[in-house]
Amino acid sequence: MNSDLAFTRNIGEHIDTNDDYAESANLAILFIPTPAVESEVGITLEPGLHTAILNNVGNTEGVGIVEVFDAE
Repeated sequence: MNSDLAFTRNIGEHIDTNDDYAESANLAILFIPTPAVESEVGITLEPGLHTAILNNVGNTEGVGIVEVFDAE
């Protein structure tokens, strides 16, 4: 699925977004998604509430999942 992933803080403040992993500035992450049109956001989250927003791109349909890992 070609997806767009965005993260916001609880107050609606935009943190980061990504459409395609291959175009990401975070290419050195631990988990490489395949295919390259999948999204990834490699960020450090401060304590508090956050929202992950997963959207489809174009006329695609499918099932999406958002996973969060502690990479320390």
